Amino acid sequence: MRNIVKVELFLLVLLLVVFATLLLPAAIYARRELRDGIRRNELTNFKTELEKYYNKHEAYPLTFNAVPHQYFLVDKDSKGATKWFFRAKMENSHKAEEGFDKEAGHNYYYRYLNENNSTYFDVCGGLYECK
Repeated sequence: MRNIVKVELFLLVLLLVVFATLLLPAAIYARRELRDGIRRNELTNFKTELEKYYNKHEAYPLTFNAVPHQYFLVDKDSKGATKWFFRAKMENSHKAEEGFDKEAGHNYYYRYLNENNSTYFDVCGGLYECK
């Protein structure tokens, strides 16, 4: 009788180890994707702030504090910036693509870039596409 209990206990532990081994990578990926989603949302909020600035000043600012992300000036005129983009470094890899996000009133152009073994997400403004 004791041998049967030991075998059952061993199988239970083995099953838990196999289950944890299969579940752990998915959990790690999900946590990184959650943080990437927060980064994408932060860039969307920055874009909204710049649009409010544009509505008041009829130009985008030449500088913007987007810490921990980056603000890049693409083009400017005498009033201020005319084209810009925000960049955030993603934790999960993503295929390179670009497009327009019109869901939930976002209305922005975006792109994923893969450079130097890293994936970046850009939100573009003042542009009709991310180039």
